[in-house]
Amino acid sequence: MKEDSCIAEDLDYRQNFQELFENATTIIERLDQPNDSTIPENPVENHEGKFADLAMRVLHVQKFFPKSHNDDPFLKKYSNLPGKDDHLKEEEGVKISSSTADVGSKDITTIVKKQSGFINVDPFDTRYLMWLFIVSIGVGYNYWTIILRISFVEGMDRHYRGLFVLDYIIDLIFLLDIYMQSRTGYMENGELVIDILKTRYHYMKTFGFWLDCLSVMPLDLLYFIFGVNPVFRLARLFKLHRFLSFYERIQVVTNRPNLFNLAMLVHHVFLIIHWVACAYFLVSKSMGYGSEPWVYPVLEGEWAEKLIQHIISSGAGITRQYLYCFYLSSITMTIVGNLPSPNTPQTMLFVTVMYLAGVLVFALIVGNACDMITSMTMERCEIHTKLNEIKLYMHAHNVPEQLQKRVIKWFDYLWMEKNDLHDEDTFKWLPEKCKADLLLHVNLDTLKKVAIFEDCEPSLLRDLVIRLQLTQCCPGDKVCQKGEVGNEMYIVNKGLLQVEVDGHIVTTLSAGNHFGEISILDIEGVGNRRTASIHSLGFSQLFKLSKIDLQEVLEDYPHARCELEGKAVEVLKKDQERKKSLCPGATAADASSIDWLCADSSTLLEQVRQVEMKLKEKKMKSFKEKIKREQEIKSRQLIKSFVQQNCSNGQHAQEFLEELVQSSDRTIET
Repeated sequence: MKEDSCIAEDLDYRQNFQELFENATTIIERLDQPNDSTIPENPVENHEGKFADLAMRVLHVQKFFPKSHNDDPFLKKYSNLPGKDDHLKEEEGVKISSSTADVGSKDITTIVKKQSGFINVDPFDTRYLMWLFIVSIGVGYNYWTIILRISFVEGMDRHYRGLFVLDYIIDLIFLLDIYMQSRTGYMENGELVIDILKTRYHYMKTFGFWLDCLSVMPLDLLYFIFGVNPVFRLARLFKLHRFLSFYERIQVVTNRPNLFNLAMLVHHVFLIIHWVACAYFLVSKSMGYGSEPWVYPVLEGEWAEKLIQHIISSGAGITRQYLYCFYLSSITMTIVGNLPSPNTPQTMLFVTVMYLAGVLVFALIVGNACDMITSMTMERCEIHTKLNEIKLYMHAHNVPEQLQKRVIKWFDYLWMEKNDLHDEDTFKWLPEKCKADLLLHVNLDTLKKVAIFEDCEPSLLRDLVIRLQLTQCCPGDKVCQKGEVGNEMYIVNKGLLQVEVDGHIVTTLSAGNHFGEISILDIEGVGNRRTASIHSLGFSQLFKLSKIDLQEVLEDYPHARCELEGKAVEVLKKDQERKKSLCPGATAADASSIDWLCADSSTLLEQVRQVEMKLKEKKMKSFKEKIKREQEIKSRQLIKSFVQQNCSNGQHAQEFLEELVQSSDRTIET
């Protein structure tokens, strides 16, 4: 949306300029008409100078010149440059063509799009995932209740009214899901297809379409013939594939996949035990309660008659029956406890199936638990493996014990802070555009903390951000040494760093501070030597930008080099003024005295640097003024030559001037 607004704004600028140009062309064509009158030279020359002075207001209008660069909408979101809020108003009935969707550069974040009065569903949207979650709840409801109602028919009679309401709410959700799936987009040749006819045809070709149709078969109408029987709702179990789709998608988007897998594993185990418990009760009912020790027992005696009457009247029987069946199913599948042996072929076959299912469930639990434990400890194992390799290397090369302790301490820090050892291996799976956007989102605010980069154009910041390198420091590590050539600038992300000058601690740098940005610009007369030594107090994390990378970027932005150098000079000037305010006699030198020549070398270098910096500032200021004067002179000359060639007399020149100024005023108001 922002990119479209920028393009529209550029078109407005060009249209305004073109309108002014057309007005001037009309006047020129009128002046080109034949005229026999002779015009003296002096009045025209006098009028040319006045005409040029008045026409300068037109040439200074910024809106007559088109923009020189396009803004990246992603960068503009994080840019601190002023801009207008762009709002895209979409009317109903507007057709959105799938060919105009740029999947590579725009996120697919709208679940519902209007196209000729229809609804299109974006399969990558979070709201579509929520819809799958609602459908999955309906699938789980059917898998838990249908078998329960088939097994415990007598105990469920009192709850049929509420169950009917839930049944048909779920059926309505399943019908809506067919409608949604027929309008769900799909990827073809790397592009999202949202055309109604194509999505409908694509959905009808899938196997899931037939499963969805089977799951909504109106078998409940058989209630009017055979009576209410939950068996007729078994077709609803064909909707399982939609739950599997939700399970696959949630594994991709969730931040805790191991926890989600554990929850799903527990659910599946309880669901299997639930089905086995219901099947056990069905087998017991078909064989007769208490017909053998293995089946569901039967109550005997007078107290049993009273208890049965109480259970029937209160409806509490299903709870006791179900809990007993669930208990027996769980101890049978886990093969624990002393259970009576089956005596009939039917019960033997059923127990055998239960034992095999129990073995499979137990293997499933153990296998998934091992996978989750391995996944959670994978990073720790990798760190231990790398540490053992480094220990062997240090032992083979007789590395001093103090250095070995530093290395081991560093690996402990990696584990405690959960730092990743293979960021590059992770990023290599991402496309370059996606990788750049990810780095930009994470590191852009860090780069904008540097004063000289605050107001840079977004495209320049983008090229700089993707070149930032993350570096780590152990306690006591030297980041830079006084007097060495500065080829990198640093931005502190984590930790503390201490600044020393001639053995004296000057200050302490923390997260957000930066240093070395002046040296990598290689400004003439300023120098690129380090003026202080900096070392890490503890474990520190810094972003590094090298001089080579900066120079490569500035080759594509030559106009930005002058701006950065000007900002750097201003930063140095402010820093010097701050130092003078803190220590007036330490760095200031009296211009009328030469006593400062007897000072030490560091003071002399500081004075020379101040003089060179002032000269550089004056040189840049005079250079800008020279360019401005040349542009004004050139503009005046162009206007004079235009008047000489196209204006036949002073009256025509005056009319041309009035038309030009009026056109410029109208354009400015627009």
